[in-house]
Amino acid sequence: MLDKKFLSTDECKKRLVAYQLHVVHGMYYKDIASLFDCSDSTIRYWVKNLRKYHNLKDFQLLINEHLGFIDEILKNGKVE
Repeated sequence: MLDKKFLSTDECKKRLVAYQLHVVHGMYYKDIASLFDCSDSTIRYWVKNLRKYHNLKDFQLLINEHLGFIDEILKNGKVE
């Protein structure tokens, strides 16, 4: 179940963006890790834990909320 309290945090935003960059845009874990200044195993863990929610409507809405931020990352090549 999605934790509503966690969903409002910046940490959750980072995880959702990492998930989207890997699953939809096909970026490698190591490339995403360099954007967020963490290890690729951390990104792998985030993506693995979020995959179980991919079929939930609320999860898809959360992903869609961050599309602008994701496009900015893809254009600039870094997280600001």
